[in-house]
Amino acid sequence: MKILITTWWIVLLMLVMSATHPKQDANPESELTLLMREMFDDAMRMKKEILRGEHPTSEKDFSSILTAQASVASKTEHKRFPELAAAYLAAFEALKAADSHHVRLQYTQMVESCMNCHSAVCPGPKMRIQYLYIKE
Repeated sequence: MKILITTWWIVLLMLVMSATHPKQDANPESELTLLMREMFDDAMRMKKEILRGEHPTSEKDFSSILTAQASVASKTEHKRFPELAAAYLAAFEALKAADSHHVRLQYTQMVESCMNCHSAVCPGPKMRIQYLYIKE
């Protein structure tokens, strides 16, 4: 019985210790990950504005996509990444400048630029990007 109680206390102590000490090997989120989350949130907000019949606006500057550090360096070192990131930036600017007749088209092209890059470089977020499309 004494061994069981001692074992229980050791297990309990180990659980408490592991819960109070952060993991040493935990990777912080990369600059690129945080930037792309901000890009996604901004796009979702613009989608909602378009669906309400409003002209989407954004004061964001996502040009740091070209220099942001990725969690896996090979993603931004991919030979097509600079071209695809520049295509996103161009589509984003075209959306902000679009007249009311071309807003949906420009928005769709911006979302497509996200999908194209993730299809070529990092497919993981493609499922989430699909939520950005405006269904007709």
